[in-house]
Formats: sequence, C-alpha cells, structure tokens
Amino acid sequence: MPILIGGAFLEESRQYGVSFLLDITERKQAESALKQAHNELELRVEQRTAELSNAKAALVREQEFLNAVLDNVNAGIVACDSDGVLTLFNRATREFHGLPERALPPEQWTEAYNLFLPDGQTPLSKEQIPLFRALQGEYVHNQEMMILPKQGSARMVLASGQAIADPQGKKLGAVVVMHDITERKQAEAQIRALNAELEQRVIERTAQLQAANRAKDELLVREQTARADAEAANRMKDEFLATLSHELRTPLNAILGWAQLLRTRKFDPDTINRALETIERNARSQTQLVGDILDVSRIIRGKVRLNIRSIRLSPLIEAALDSVRPAAEAKMIDLQAIYDSTSQPISGDPERIQQVIWNLLSNAIKFTPQNGRVEVQLLQGSRSISIQVSDTGRGINPKFLPHVFDRFRQ
Repeated sequence: MPILIGGAFLEESRQYGVSFLLDITERKQAESALKQAHNELELRVEQRTAELSNAKAALVREQEFLNAVLDNVNAGIVACDSDGVLTLFNRATREFHGLPERALPPEQWTEAYNLFLPDGQTPLSKEQIPLFRALQGEYVHNQEMMILPKQGSARMVLASGQAIADPQGKKLGAVVVMHDITERKQAEAQIRALNAELEQRVIERTAQLQAANRAKDELLVREQTARADAEAANRMKDEFLATLSHELRTPLNAILGWAQLLRTRKFDPDTINRALETIERNARSQTQLVGDILDVSRIIRGKVRLNIRSIRLSPLIEAALDSVRPAAEAKMIDLQAIYDSTSQPISGDPERIQQVIWNLLSNAIKFTPQNGRVEVQLLQGSRSISIQVSDTGRGINPKFLPHVFDRFRQ
C-alpha cells in the first residue's frame, strides 16, 4: 500500500512534534491511469497521423493516376464547378484548343477557345458552348463544332455533355467529352468527291451504253412495229365485240321487255301508246347503233358523229326511264326521278345523251337486288348541269374505281 509520511516540530525548542501517515493509493492509481491514457492518446495520434499521411499519399497517387489516365485519353475532357470555373482540362482538350491548362470564367470561353459552328464561319455564342449548356442542366448529345486555335490547325469535334450532381441531387458542375472527327469529316468530303466523280463516269458510261442500245433498238423497230400492228388489230376486234355486246343490249332489252308485257298483260290505251312509243324509240336507237357499228374504226377511235342542238334533259331522262321500266318492274325495283326546277337547256346530241342515261340506269337495275330503289337526279349548278344515278345495290368495289371509265371495262 503506498503511503505518504510527514512530520513537524511544534515548538522552537524542538521538544515536541507531530507526524502523519496518508494513504495515497487512489492518487497513485489515478496518476498511473492518467499516464496510461496519455500514452494511449499519443499512440492513437501517431497512428491517426500515419493513417492520414497514408491516405493523403494514396489520394495524391489516385489523383496522379486519374490525371495520367485522362491525359492518355484521346478524347478531350473538360469539366467545371458549379460556378463555371474550369476544374479539368485534359491533354487532348489542350491540344484541341492550343492552350495551356488554366481555368477561365465562362464569359471568356468563347473568345479564348475560338469555337465555331461546323461552317467554320459563325462563332458560337456563350449559350451555344456545350459546357455552358451542360452547366445549365441541358443534356448535350453529339454537337458538332469547329475549333480554330490561335496556334495549330482547325479541328472538327463532336461534343456531348451533362451536368454533374452528388447523390442528393445537388449540382456540382458539368463535364463535356469531345471526339476529334476531323479525319472523318475529311474522309467524308473525299468520299463525296469520289462519288461525284464516279457518278459522272457512270453518266458518261450510261450515255455510251444508251448510244449502243439505240443502234440495237433501231434493228428491233420493224419487228416491234409489226407486232404492235398485229396486237392493235386483235384489240380492235375485241373492242368491236365488246362494243357490239354492250351497246346493243340496252335497247333490245327495252323492246323485248315491253313486247313481253304487251303480250302477257292488259293495259289501258295510254300505257299501250307509251309502250309502243318506247319500242319505236328503241328501235330507232337500235338502227342508229347498227349504223355506228358498221363503221368499226369510227367507234374505236371515238369519232361518232354528233347531232348537236339545244335540248332539255328531263324529257330524255323520262324516255330512258320508260325504256328500262320493264326490267325494273320485273325485279320490283322502285324507279324515281328528281328534277331541278331551275335546270336550263343545254347543247348536245339527244340520242347520245339518252344512250348514256340508258346505260347508267340499265347498270343500276342490273346490280340492284329485288325490291330495291334506283333514283336519277337532275341537278343545276352555277356553271354546269349534272345527272346522277344512285341505287341501293352493293356498289362498286373500291379497287375497281380507278378503272370505272376505262373503255369496255365491266
């Protein structure tokens, strides 16, 4: 047990005195603990100092390694902090711009870096510079621009960039990566020039081949002409037969229809007279058609003679309706005519116009089911007059519409 012994005389004669004993165990323990803590603290400080020194050295090595990596990348990499101050300007970027590594404020980027549009004539404004755009939060993708350094040759680069943020989303700055596409652009220009030259050669060669082909084609003209004449003769024959079948059918049907009705039914005198007039009118039309058919070439070429005079269309429509009425009644089809009271006379051939109306009505009745309806309208326009025939049939297949007015198509 550690103790502290002390004493003192009470008088000057030194005959009497006092002494004491103190237990200093706790103080000694405290001093020992304090010394141990001090030693441990010094050890920890030494260890922490060594760790910080090692970390700093590692950080320096990492930074040096990163800088070495960035300087060995052929792509230009430039970055700035949130204030726009350049913090990274790798070797390739410095070579692109012909500048030493130093930070510049954004307002001096345009002047210092000599950035232009791809035409090499129009300078980029500060708002067009990729790094400035990225710093504003814009995603820059493959922006072409030309760098005209104060020293060195012009470079065409392709820039992409975006803002940099920490995990919490706070903007730290921006980074842009630039790829030198000068050689690619030069190669593209050379390819375009070669293509133009090749195209010119192809044109010249084509002209030579065409000249040779013309000489060959002249040898085939006689054979082709003879073949065309034979094919034309066959077409004329086919068209004649089609014309004969198509044009004769309508008046004959009207004549036969009324003849059958007169033979099988009893009608009042007015109906009988109207039937006889219809038969007579269709017979005259048939005679006219036979006369036209005798001159085959005239029909094929559309050179039918026309008897033009002033006519009203409503009587022609009525006559056509009378001609097709037997066929309509046989299918219980309701025939209706609607006339525009303001319709005016026109100049035309009444026989031919009536023939057209017959054909329209005949086709409508042919393709309208029983108990259907066929309607013909006479409409007066501001500068024209029209005849419209509609029915309740299935209509014309849309695929056939482009051919509906082709000659002899059915």
